[in-house]
Amino acid sequence: MIIAVNSGTTNTRFYLVEDGRVLDSVKIKVGLKDCAIRGNNEFYKRSIRQEIIKIRERSRKTGGCISCIVVSGMATSSSGLYPVPHIPAPASLEDLASNCVSGNLKDISDLPFLFIPGVKNEDTHNGENLHAVDMMRGEETEVFGILGLTHIQGPVAVLLPGSHTKLILMDEQQRIIEGHTAMGGEILESIARHTVLSESLPDPLIQKVLPEYLWKGYRYAREYGMGDAGFRVRLADVFGMMEAQERANFFAGAVLREDIKMITGKIKDTDRFLCVGSPPLSSIFMELLNSVPGQKYQPELLTEEIAEFCSPVGAGLIAKEYGI
Repeated sequence: MIIAVNSGTTNTRFYLVEDGRVLDSVKIKVGLKDCAIRGNNEFYKRSIRQEIIKIRERSRKTGGCISCIVVSGMATSSSGLYPVPHIPAPASLEDLASNCVSGNLKDISDLPFLFIPGVKNEDTHNGENLHAVDMMRGEETEVFGILGLTHIQGPVAVLLPGSHTKLILMDEQQRIIEGHTAMGGEILESIARHTVLSESLPDPLIQKVLPEYLWKGYRYAREYGMGDAGFRVRLADVFGMMEAQERANFFAGAVLREDIKMITGKIKDTDRFLCVGSPPLSSIFMELLNSVPGQKYQPELLTEEIAEFCSPVGAGLIAKEYGI
């Protein structure tokens, strides 16, 4: 039995996993963004410690024995719990397992830790081509969990919408060959909550996907730019031209146009194109990608259950390959 911890920019998730089955899970709204805001990781570490204590207390009811805490995601970055270098693509599940780092963090837990490395695009341009470099932490674990849960074989493209939009390309040997990132989700949240638009946008932002207004925002940003489109949201509110959810969808379409551009520009020959995430963001990407002009590959939306459990399943597979 293991505790799998997946920490992202905004949230951290904890799972109790035994033989590929998730017995318990919890999510807290604490991530690496909190370290950046506070200038240190003390609050971040304290929050993780508290949740590990709680999940261990609940695990005692099952009578199981926890052997290890397996950590993926931003907790392995320089600002997280324990920095672990990225490994270069192409990267297989075996490559991830052989590059895991074991360690002890007594201020967090007396259990041993196993840290899963992130993956970076191989730099073939000696650092001169900024557009070619990219990296991921956490998504490498999720993508192998997705393949484990679905038994899908590559080549396959996997889209993971979230605070950061990740497009991961896998080859026929089930290796990550490259990843690409955009910040649409975080930009949506930041502008909606921390600018003048906060008065004109609902919270939560998207409560119902309205394709007509998604596309209005998408087309407006394509013609006039995202900054211009953003202020139209404020004007549409002041002059009573759109209802709250209409404004929210217009805004989402305008902001996420840039992510759609990244995806359609980076996706390559593939057998399948999977979208794995939670609504409403996954539904928005599906709507835009299924209708965007010139898009060759149509995505398949996998279930919310796969989106929820791909990380702990992937962590379990990597830990098993490592020898735990």
